[in-house]
Amino acid sequence: MRIEPSLRLLAAILCLIATFCAHHSVFDRIAEGDLSMIIKGRYSRSAVFLDEGGIHCKQVLKIRTMIEKHFHLMPLIAEKYYQMDREPVFTFKYVLYDTVDHCYVLRYFARMHRDPVLAGYEIFFNYDADTKRIIEVYTNEVPLE
Repeated sequence: MRIEPSLRLLAAILCLIATFCAHHSVFDRIAEGDLSMIIKGRYSRSAVFLDEGGIHCKQVLKIRTMIEKHFHLMPLIAEKYYQMDREPVFTFKYVLYDTVDHCYVLRYFARMHRDPVLAGYEIFFNYDADTKRIIEVYTNEVPLE
C-alpha cells in the first residue's frame, strides 16, 4: 500500500505535536532530573487547615495516592537544597486548602533523629484543584524548637 507524501508529512507533524505536547507530571520531570519546579521554603500564602474527613476527603485521598506512588522521589526533592547524612523517610502530616487560589497543599515531613540542629525536612505539594495538577513543590528545613 502506497501512502501519499502529504499524508506521510501530516502523520509526522501529528507525531511531533503529540511528543512536544505530552503532559508530563511533576513526578516524571523530577525522575528525569528536572527539579526546576522545586522552591526552597514553605508554602506561605493564605490557606485553611482541613480536618480529616469532610467534603474534601475524597479529593485529598486521590491526591495523596498520586503523591505517595512516588515516595522514592521525595529525598531528591529535599536534596535539591539540603545535604543530608542519611536518606529521610517522609510521612503525610496534614492538608491545607487555599480558598483564593483553589489549591490543596499537602505537607510531608521527615524526622531527623539525633540531629543537634534540625527536627527534619518538610515538603509541600501545591495541587491546583482546577487543573488537577501539582503546580509547585516546596521544601524546607525544620529547626528544633
